[in-house]
Amino acid sequence: MQNYRWLNLPHNHPDRLPTFRGAIVGLILALVGFSVLAGVMPVLIVAPILFAAALMLPLSPMLVALMLGQSGLLTLYSHSSALLGDDNVLLTRYSIAVGSATVLGVLTRRFLLGIEWQFASRNLLASLLEADATATPEVLLTQALSSLRELARADAAIALHQLDEVTAEALVCLPLTALPDKLTTPKLFAEALAQNRCLYYSDYPSSAGAAPVLVGQGTQSLAVLPLQDAGNRRGAILLLWYRRTEISWRLRKLMESLLAGVRTLLRFQDTTFHFEKLQARYSAILETIPQGVVFVDESGEQSWLNQAAAKQLNLMPGSVEPVVISQAMAKLRTTAENHEAIAQQAVKFFSQPQAEIRDWLWVCANESPPQDSTWPAENNDANAAPVPEGRTVLSLSSTPTRVRDVPGRLWLLDNVTDRYFSRLALVERTQQLEIVNQELEAFSHSVAHDLRAPLASIDAFSLLLLRDYAQKLDEEGVDDLQSIRIATARMRQLIDDLLQLARVARTEMRREMIDVSGLAQAVANNLKKTQPARQVEWVITAGVVAKVDGRLLQIVLENLLGNAWKYTSKHQNARIEFGVLPQPAGQTGIPSSGSIYFVRDDGAGFDMSYADKLFGTFQRLHRASEFEGTGVGLATVQRIIHRHGGRIWAEAEVEKGATFYFTL
Repeated sequence: MQNYRWLNLPHNHPDRLPTFRGAIVGLILALVGFSVLAGVMPVLIVAPILFAAALMLPLSPMLVALMLGQSGLLTLYSHSSALLGDDNVLLTRYSIAVGSATVLGVLTRRFLLGIEWQFASRNLLASLLEADATATPEVLLTQALSSLRELARADAAIALHQLDEVTAEALVCLPLTALPDKLTTPKLFAEALAQNRCLYYSDYPSSAGAAPVLVGQGTQSLAVLPLQDAGNRRGAILLLWYRRTEISWRLRKLMESLLAGVRTLLRFQDTTFHFEKLQARYSAILETIPQGVVFVDESGEQSWLNQAAAKQLNLMPGSVEPVVISQAMAKLRTTAENHEAIAQQAVKFFSQPQAEIRDWLWVCANESPPQDSTWPAENNDANAAPVPEGRTVLSLSSTPTRVRDVPGRLWLLDNVTDRYFSRLALVERTQQLEIVNQELEAFSHSVAHDLRAPLASIDAFSLLLLRDYAQKLDEEGVDDLQSIRIATARMRQLIDDLLQLARVARTEMRREMIDVSGLAQAVANNLKKTQPARQVEWVITAGVVAKVDGRLLQIVLENLLGNAWKYTSKHQNARIEFGVLPQPAGQTGIPSSGSIYFVRDDGAGFDMSYADKLFGTFQRLHRASEFEGTGVGLATVQRIIHRHGGRIWAEAEVEKGATFYFTL
């Protein structure tokens, strides 16, 4: 049976000694020819023929033992029978020669088989290594399994990949019907993975834990080669024989050698695939970003630029000789209008080796920009400053690099035309605003001095008329003078409020930790002194602190608490409260900058339908005859709150009071 299987082996199978077969046949023919020419007896010619047969054919160990035994017996017989005739002696020698030739052939075959299997293993690994670098792992496994199946004379070969704890997937099946379903169980190779070694079963159905799916397919012998790598890839290669097969140690050695090679190649494939994905991703990024990217090595051997840089330098993208890029940069620089600034910055940038360059501005005149160029960039911002026609501003940045121990420099060319001219326009507008602010400052000074003086004169002369000529005036005249004095006082208060509003916008912020509770209590004490007889319950939460501008916060509290005092004046008993809304559970201690503060009263309140007018200048929700005021206080409060980065809002109901909330 073994010889019958040997006859079915392919022509290049290691057991057929394909490397030495030609040399062996030639050697035997030469020996036979020399024997014939030398007149050797025909019986002795059988010895080289048997030597060749022992070399070429897998003789059974029993036959070799019989020949060794026969040769030994004949040798003993020849020594013990000294009286034998010459014919018997010659027969004994012929038998010894034939047996020795056969044994020598068997031993030589075993030696050559080891070499042939080593050659087969090396050739198999070499064929895998020579595979296309772009081949997928499935293609690589298919090639490996096909070669291994042919060498092992296996009936089926399967490559499995574990998906999860209960499912494995057949990546490659040779033939396709080797498994009834592509999805199977990882139990087929779990033991080999756990032990991290190859397992061989000559009588697989009788082994413990034999998989029914393989036994059902008729598997009699099985080899399991585990696949596991650092990337946590888990799987195996299965070789199946549907006949009882003894897996030789040479075949096992070849399979384990191939398994190591497949593992290495799969890791290489993963690394290559990952590298190619990264390279494709970075190439896509470099080709799609609007900035021009240029790389030049210091040796002057290679350089590269992306699509944007190619348009800006009027070159072809990709690899370009460094001297060509240098010439294009020099040509671009000749179109710059700010040569002096460029030269000054160049001296600063290149005064030290390995200099980092940032925002080197080149204001260029591009008389005929390339078609479809982003140069200058389209202005899609309706509020941006207009760009002068034929102008392009580039911001150049550069940093030293080292790629594979090759020093170089990476340049970024960013089109900042819109930003550059917008910044110039912003500087111009800022200067105009400074002039306007100076004019407003002069106006405020005029209001503070030039308008107050006439008002003071009107009020003074009105008072003199009332004091000196009150008896000569009738009641209506006295009322008119009183009205003049009241209007003068209101005008003076309005001027003071407007000046305070203007100062709030110009005052420099100085934040520090302030005792807000103490500040509120001081404002309340001052208000109580103005009308000591009023019955007002003050509720001020203690321990409230915040990091704010104390002077501005005092104005806020004076206005809010003052309004609460004013709008509760018509109630016999009133309540005014200052505090902080309760914090969520688990938050204790000093209120943070996001805390919500409030001032609440139970006074006149207001209609919430007019709440949008509450913080406008000169906007009042009550008549002056009911409650005095100028309509500037809440506008001042809102401006202070906004300068602190907070917001303010209110809730109210007519005759049920109002609550003002604010954050800092």
